[in-house]
Amino acid sequence: MISLKDYVNEQLNGEVQPINEMFLTCLCYLAAISIGIKVVKGLGNGVAACWNTVIGDELKKIGDSKIDDSEVISEARKKLTAKNLFPLQVPNEKILRTVIAKTKPKEGTNTESGHGLWTLSKKITDDKELAKVNKGNMKPQYAAIIKKETYEIIGMFGFSIDYWKDKQKNGNSQDKKLAKEFNNYIHIIDIDICPEYDIDTIDEFVWDTIFKVQKELKTRGITIWCDDDKEKSEYTNKGFELVKGHQNLMFCNNKDYKEEE
Repeated sequence: MISLKDYVNEQLNGEVQPINEMFLTCLCYLAAISIGIKVVKGLGNGVAACWNTVIGDELKKIGDSKIDDSEVISEARKKLTAKNLFPLQVPNEKILRTVIAKTKPKEGTNTESGHGLWTLSKKITDDKELAKVNKGNMKPQYAAIIKKETYEIIGMFGFSIDYWKDKQKNGNSQDKKLAKEFNNYIHIIDIDICPEYDIDTIDEFVWDTIFKVQKELKTRGITIWCDDDKEKSEYTNKGFELVKGHQNLMFCNNKDYKEEE
């Protein structure tokens, strides 16, 4: 079986190479520093080397196979701090699915019923476009949150800089109206923290990383959908506001954004 490192390098030298610029510098170098490797052959090779360390030598073929829930062990939520974590960008769909499967996703909000990246697993099952990393209409991208030293997958967030461009092209009249306003905004697809970890200790790190991504991409701001009042309150504390006339769509402007002349 092909090793993960060989597989990723093969992909980076092939179809993924033309969009190599989408490997975000801030994520790649943070990961490289955490793992202790030097990025000497470009960001793509740095990402490949990092994933080779995190997942291991073999990239298992997972297809649409179901996860064995019997291996999931209930335990008290593990507490971590930002010092224990680093982000690593996901380069393609196969690695996205492998990483999600590795967490043994099982729906539930606590350790008795839930496990792994189950909300993200559900989203890419319900909408296959969300699994097409750097492809399709939205060109979604993902960053895994990983524990240093043990390389456990703690969580993941997804985002797209083409979300509103897609809505402007393929959405309904309301979508197109919003797209005109938020055309140059990053849209957060999902923030998924494995239920077996204490989300409060990880949340700050995740949002700090998201704002670093925004700074690098130099977008006008960020949009996100909130599912309930708890999320609405959480995002408000991060500087988000509700879009006028909407109950669930929120936005946050980039105070450092400047129009290109």
